[in-house]
Amino acid sequence: MAYTPDQLLLPLSGGLSLYQDSAVLAENGLESYQLIYRDGDLSDVNLSLTGAAAAAEEVYRSFVHDQYAAVPDRAAAALAPLLEEMESVAVQPAEVPEAYRPAVETARRAAAVLAARASYSINVPAMEPGEDFVEHFLAEERGYCVHFATAGTLLLRAMGIPARYVSGYTADVVAGRTVNVPDQNAHSWVEIYLDGYGWYPIEMT
Repeated sequence: MAYTPDQLLLPLSGGLSLYQDSAVLAENGLESYQLIYRDGDLSDVNLSLTGAAAAAEEVYRSFVHDQYAAVPDRAAAALAPLLEEMESVAVQPAEVPEAYRPAVETARRAAAVLAARASYSINVPAMEPGEDFVEHFLAEERGYCVHFATAGTLLLRAMGIPARYVSGYTADVVAGRTVNVPDQNAHSWVEIYLDGYGWYPIEMT
């Protein structure tokens, strides 16, 4: 079943949420989205959803757990040794609500395991035809944000945590000022889904 923005609350990155009175707007033949959201992070105790918003998030949560869990067979085989390594990795306790600590700390362990397995480098040999991207990255033991985020996404999915690969740009923004965002600011990272909250960013590089 397909849901339009006026039917469903869609949690967005950083806890931003699309509310039921948001709408799809058609103007000059172009489709755009009007997003009505609330700002906040995991330390904001007022983020809990109630009523229709809670019901909508439950529908979306079901979709996320179904659509953001797949791991290709070859990548799963390449990542299997890392799953065992993750069990012995210690990370700083996450300063998030207790319900979210296991997922956030698992994501941090995944980042630590990848950092121990590979170094950051923009000089990575091209893949051979038919080669798996994650296999190539782990064999070369080097890569950049695209490699780390791809492997991290699939590693977390293999652990049962819904995760997605995200790409965009990093920028230092000052209110009221224009900021230049050059191509070299392009970046990739991972977001994990926290039930009742939304997509939470995790840096894998």
